[in-house]
Amino acid sequence: MIASLGVFLTVVFSISNFSSISYAHITKKFGNVTIEIGWLNEPPVAGDMNSVTISVNKASQGNNTPVLNALENVTSSIKYGTLTKSLDFVPSETAAGLYEAQTIPTRSGSSYSTVINGGIEGQNINAEIPLDQVESRQNFAFPDNSVADTTSSASNVGPKIQGVLSQLSNTIQNMQGALNQMGKDSQNTKASVGSIEANLGKTYFIALSSIGVGLVGIVIAAFALSRKTRIQ
Repeated sequence: MIASLGVFLTVVFSISNFSSISYAHITKKFGNVTIEIGWLNEPPVAGDMNSVTISVNKASQGNNTPVLNALENVTSSIKYGTLTKSLDFVPSETAAGLYEAQTIPTRSGSSYSTVINGGIEGQNINAEIPLDQVESRQNFAFPDNSVADTTSSASNVGPKIQGVLSQLSNTIQNMQGALNQMGKDSQNTKASVGSIEANLGKTYFIALSSIGVGLVGIVIAAFALSRKTRIQ
């Protein structure tokens, strides 16, 4: 009895897990226009390239007809929580009325949605439509989860190298500025020394002139004194 109960609980648990990871596109109707939105690749995995797809059809006489150029007058964006990013939809090469916009969901979770505003075939469309949950890369990593961590670390090498190179470039520029300033200071010092030498030359000339004038004065005074003595 206990073994049967255990098997039953295991089956129920497996079924609940299977249902929790089911994926499906969401369909919305706006008058006679039907829009179907979802991920191109399912399950969507955080960090992997994916695309948001929009299929647009118009009901006419009981038939659904793909709408060409349906998003010509529509603005669209992907939303995660309070963050938004515009989407650039292009016609799909696989089906008429199908449009794809590439994006890389970088965070796992169920907070993604598509916001569309505008008009299609005369119908006013303003809606926010949720997208399926994005799964963590570690849920699919094999043989172990370190693959995801290694990939993440490798992806960060580029920005780190760029940061080191940027810092090195700034250091070199600062050194060049210091060398240029030293050159300017050296030139200023040479100019100051030249100015001092010129001033010393002028001072030396003035001193010699003063000494000469003094000696002339002494000679004249001595000559005058000698002449006076002779007259007496």
